Amino acid sequence: MRITSVLLDLALCTVFVMFYVMVEETAILPSNKRGFICGDPSINFKYTGDTIEDWLLVGSMFIMVIPIWICEAIKLRKISNPKILWQQSMYMGIYWFNRYVIGATFHQAVLEAIKLMMGECRPHFMDTCRPDTGINCTLGEYIIDFTCTNLEDSQSFVTDSYRSFPSGHAALGFYEGIFLAWYLQRSFSSSRSKWLIAVLQGLCVTWSSFCALTRITDNRHNWWDVLFGTIIGCTTAIYICAVVCRNFKTSIHATHL
Repeated sequence: MRITSVLLDLALCTVFVMFYVMVEETAILPSNKRGFICGDPSINFKYTGDTIEDWLLVGSMFIMVIPIWICEAIKLRKISNPKILWQQSMYMGIYWFNRYVIGATFHQAVLEAIKLMMGECRPHFMDTCRPDTGINCTLGEYIIDFTCTNLEDSQSFVTDSYRSFPSGHAALGFYEGIFLAWYLQRSFSSSRSKWLIAVLQGLCVTWSSFCALTRITDNRHNWWDVLFGTIIGCTTAIYICAVVCRNFKTSIHATHL
């Protein structure tokens, strides 16, 4: 049963990863086109890049295992045997990180599906897509039939110019921040230092807010894209922490993991 469960988990994870690659990296799956209004100033910004690039955000997701591992080691510091302490803390760190990844994978898949269905233009849509019907159009005219003429950039990047809603950076940033802040609260609720945990939780929220707000200042998303992404990230984090992680209460030991 354990081998079957592991294989099933790997299969589901593979499906989610393949779905993400087909949407984000290869643009194999077609995205809905909602169209745009000719002369709309909200989609005429220049593309200037990302303050927080994708690799940094994804990297921060996997780095989460390190602070969790350290916290577990601190909680088990009364174990005198260094080997047992290392094993117990490592297994418990992986235990919580596994549940963290479940939530991150699920909510990312939901985000990608919504992006495909909505097909909303990004603020830099005109600069990136360069639609053929957007040159000699009538101001105020709503254009639904268009083809991107940008051949300099990759097809996935051009297609991404009309997949603005909702913001994946905001969703993942707040998911990460709330998950770790909640974990710290439950793990060290009786800590003697009341400021330390509060400061660490503040850093978590600051990171989340920075991920979200830079999407607006970088002209990558509209404010409502960021707001909805934030709601998705917060909701997922609350569900994972409260239901899947059972408020971080467990009596599991390394031998049972």
